[in-house]
Amino acid sequence: MGRKSIYPEELKSQVVAEYSANTCGYKFLARKYNLKRDTVRSWVLAAQNKLLKKKLTEKDETEAVN
Repeated sequence: MGRKSIYPEELKSQVVAEYSANTCGYKFLARKYNLKRDTVRSWVLAAQNKLLKKKLTEKDETEAVN
């Protein structure tokens, strides 16, 4: 069972979106939002992993149909 997040999902999404736009790094975002660098990093990596799993699942479903 996971822990309940103390940060709103909107904040996580905003931070990940800014990082994904390739305009800034972990350290900058951590300072901007008053977070730890490792917190920003974990959010970004979790979002990337989620996206990768989604793509792999879609690929598997496409291959199963063919």
